[in-house]
Amino acid sequence: MTCLLCVGEKMKKVHDHGDGHALFRCVACGLLQTVPMPDAVELDAYYQKYDVMGERDPYYREAWGADALVSVEGREARKRYAWAKGVCGPLGRRRRRPVGRGREARLPVRHLRKRGAINAEVEAKFCTDKSRYFATGFSYGGSMSFTAACNMSDIFRAIGAESGSTVSGATCATKVPARKVAIWATHGDADTTLPIKNTTPMIDALVKDNGCTTTTKPVDPSPCVEYQGCAAGYPVIWCVRPGDPHAMASFAPDAITKFFKQFF
Repeated sequence: MTCLLCVGEKMKKVHDHGDGHALFRCVACGLLQTVPMPDAVELDAYYQKYDVMGERDPYYREAWGADALVSVEGREARKRYAWAKGVCGPLGRRRRRPVGRGREARLPVRHLRKRGAINAEVEAKFCTDKSRYFATGFSYGGSMSFTAACNMSDIFRAIGAESGSTVSGATCATKVPARKVAIWATHGDADTTLPIKNTTPMIDALVKDNGCTTTTKPVDPSPCVEYQGCAAGYPVIWCVRPGDPHAMASFAPDAITKFFKQFF
C-alpha cells in the first residue's frame, strides 16, 4: 500500500468503516485515503444509504470532523486532503454543519479560499504553469469542479465534471464567471442523488458564457455532444447518459484526459 500523494509506504489505519474499507493516514504527508477505493456500485449504495456530507454521514464525521485527526494535524491540517469514499477536499478545522439541508447543502466559502491558498503554496515551491490548472471529479468532486469553473475561473483552464451539481456552491446559473473556462461534463438523466435538473441550468449558462450557440454536434464518445460556435479554446461538451443513475461513466477517464490534452 502506498500513499496516493507522496508515494510513501508507511500508512496507519485510523478508522475501520466496517464494510470492507478502512481509512488510512500517510505517516509522511498526512493524506487520508480509503483503502481499497470504492467502485461505482459501492459509491452508489453509499450515497443512497447516507445523508452524504451531512451530520448523519459517518465518513463526514471521521474524515472531515474527527477531533483526533484535527488535534494531531493542527494548523497544518488545513493544507492536507481527506479522501473518504471517493470524496476529496481540503481537511481543515472541525467543520460546522453545512448551510442548507442534506444533499443540497453548500460547502462553506472558506474552502474555496483554502483551495486558493493551496495553489499559492504549490506555486511558491514548484515551477508551475498557472495557465493550465484543471479540475475533475465525480459527484461532490464533480460539483467542486463546477465550482472551480464558476467561482474560480481566474485560476482554472478547464474542467471535467461527472454527475456534479450546485451542492458545492457553484454560481454559474446566476452569476457570469470572471473569465471563460472550457467545459466537459457528463450526467445520468436517471440520477436521483444529484438530479440532472439542477445541473442543466449551469450547463445552459456556461454555453452562453463561452459564446456558444445552442446548436450541437455529436462527438466521441457517444452520447456526448459539442456545442457549436464557442469562443476559440473554450469548448463545451455535454454528455447526458439516458437511463443512468448516480454513477461514474466508463468512458469518462479517457474522454476527460483527451479533453485536457488539447490545451497543452
